[in-house]
Amino acid sequence: MVTIGAVPPTRRVLPISLPFGQRPRRGRIVVCGANQLAYRLVEELTTRHGESVVAIVPSIGHNRAADIAELDGVQLIESSRLDSKAFEKADLRTARSLALVADDDVGNLHAALRAQEVSPKLRLVIRMSNANLRYRIHELFADCTALHDASTAAPAFVAAALDRPAPIRLPTRTLITARRRDVPAESVVCALAGTAEPTGPLSLLPNRNRPDDLVLATADGQRERSGPRARPSYRMRQALRRSVRRGLAIAVGVLLGLVVLGIVLRVGVLGDPLGFSLYDTVLTIAGAGDPDRQYSGLEETIQAVTMIGGVALIPAITAALVDWVVRARLTAAQQTAPVYREGHVIVTGLGDVGERIVRQLDDMGERVVAIESGEHGPGVAFCRERGIPVIHGDATREDVLSQANLHSCRALVPVTSDDVTNLEIALNATATRADLRVVLRLFDADLAARVEEQFGITTSRSVAYLAAPVFAAALVERQVINTIPVGRRVLVIADLPVSAGAQLAGQAVRVGNMAGESRVIALRGKDGDWTWAPRLDRVLRTGERIMVLATRTGLGRLLAASDESAGTEDGD
Repeated sequence: MVTIGAVPPTRRVLPISLPFGQRPRRGRIVVCGANQLAYRLVEELTTRHGESVVAIVPSIGHNRAADIAELDGVQLIESSRLDSKAFEKADLRTARSLALVADDDVGNLHAALRAQEVSPKLRLVIRMSNANLRYRIHELFADCTALHDASTAAPAFVAAALDRPAPIRLPTRTLITARRRDVPAESVVCALAGTAEPTGPLSLLPNRNRPDDLVLATADGQRERSGPRARPSYRMRQALRRSVRRGLAIAVGVLLGLVVLGIVLRVGVLGDPLGFSLYDTVLTIAGAGDPDRQYSGLEETIQAVTMIGGVALIPAITAALVDWVVRARLTAAQQTAPVYREGHVIVTGLGDVGERIVRQLDDMGERVVAIESGEHGPGVAFCRERGIPVIHGDATREDVLSQANLHSCRALVPVTSDDVTNLEIALNATATRADLRVVLRLFDADLAARVEEQFGITTSRSVAYLAAPVFAAALVERQVINTIPVGRRVLVIADLPVSAGAQLAGQAVRVGNMAGESRVIALRGKDGDWTWAPRLDRVLRTGERIMVLATRTGLGRLLAASDESAGTEDGD
C-alpha cells in the first residue's frame, strides 16, 4: 500500500477557479417517503439549509406524513405510487435534486429509473440497504449517490460505546483517525493535519511524515492482526480463557499453585535436589506417599499439603477438560464462538443497524458479543463468518445478559427495531450494574434526549436523526458522502466521476493531490472494485471514479476537473 501522505512537494496545480459552494441554487428539492428518515431529512433541509422542499407521501395519515406537512417551506403531495403523474405534480423537471428514502430498495430503484426518464440530469440520492447495489448504482444514473441510514449512523453508536472518535465506514473499508505513531505504517491512508511546531497553527493535508500528525488509517481489525494479539500464544490463551469456566480455571490454578509451592519449599528450604523433589512430588500426588517418622514437622506439612492438593488436582483437571470438550462441541453445533469474559461490547439485535455496529467494532479489532432472538439472518451469518460470539435469546432477560458476561463488559448497545425492547434492555442492565455504559437506540430523537436525561442512560441515539444531515449534504452538496471534523475545520470525503473530456481524464493520480487542499484516497475501476491508496502514477481513465479527501476549496477544484460540464451546467 502506498502512503499518500508522502507526496513530492512539486506537482501540477489544476488551473481551476470555480470555488465549491458558490454555484447559484436553482429549483427545489423533492423528497419521497413518509418514514422517520424522511421527516428528519425534510426538517434538516428546511431549517438548516434553507431549502424549498416538495414532499411526496403515500397519504397524509401515513407514518410521519402529517408531521412533514407541518414543517415550514414544505409542499406536500399525496400519491400512492411514485409514477410519472406524481413527478409531474412535483414539477420534477425543474427540481434540483430528488431523495428516495422509503424502506424499500426495489421501490426506490424503480422510482429512480422513472425519475431519470422525466429529468435525465437530475441529482439523485437513494436510500439503499443492499451494499453491493449501493456501491454499483452509479452505473445506472448520471448523477447519483446511494446511502443507507443504518451504515451512516453506525459509527456514532460505535464512537459512543468506545468513548472515542467515530470510525468512518466507506465502501469495503472502515477508517479511523489516529496519531501516526499509534497505527502501523501500512495502515496509513494519508495525513489529515499537523503542526510545524507544538504550539503552531494547524495545517490540513500536509506533505510530511511526522509521528504526531493526525492521519486517516484503515481499521480492518488491526488491533487483533498486529502486535501481541497476532501471536499464536496470545490466541491460544484467549481460546482457553473463553472455553473454560472461570470457577474451574481458578480451582485448577490454586491446586497447581499448592503443588508448585511444595516443590519450591523442598528445594529452597529443605535443600533437596530439584530432580528428587519433582520425583517425590509426582509419587505423592499419585497416592504413593510413604509416611516417615524421621520427617520434620515442615517435611510432613509439605507432604500432606502436596498429597491433598494432588488428590484434588486430578479430578479438577479432568472436570476442566470435560467442560472444555463439551463447551467446544456445543459451540461447534451452534456454529458460534465462545463468549468473551471481559472488556467486550454487547450488541443486542442483529438487524441493519446492529450488524453494521458489530462489523465496525470487529473491523477496529474490538471484542464484541451479539445477542439475537432469531437463529437465522444476515447478521447471524456474518458473525459466524467472522467468529464473533452470538447468544440466541431474549436480551430483556437477566439470564441472557448474564450469559454475555454483562458484569464485566465494556458497554451495552441495545439496537433492536423496537423502542420498548431497547429501553427495557437498558433499564434491566443498569439495574444489575449501575456503572454500565449504555448506548441506546430510540427511533424518536426527542424521546432519546429525554430518556438520556431522566433515566441516566449514558447515550441515546436516533438513527434517522444521525443519518439525516448526511443525506441532506448529499442532496445539497452533490458528491459529498462523509465529513471529518479536524479541530474547528472540516474535511469532506467525496465520490467523483472521471467524465469524458474532463481535465482529470488521462492524468496521473498525483494531479488530484494538492497540498493543503485534496488527496485521492481510493479509485474505483470499471470493474467496480475499489483500490485504496492507489499509486501516484496510476493514470485516471474515463468512466472511473475517485474518492477524495479535501477541503471545500479543494473539492471545488476537483469537481470542475472531474466533470466536462462543470463550468457550464449552471448556465443551462
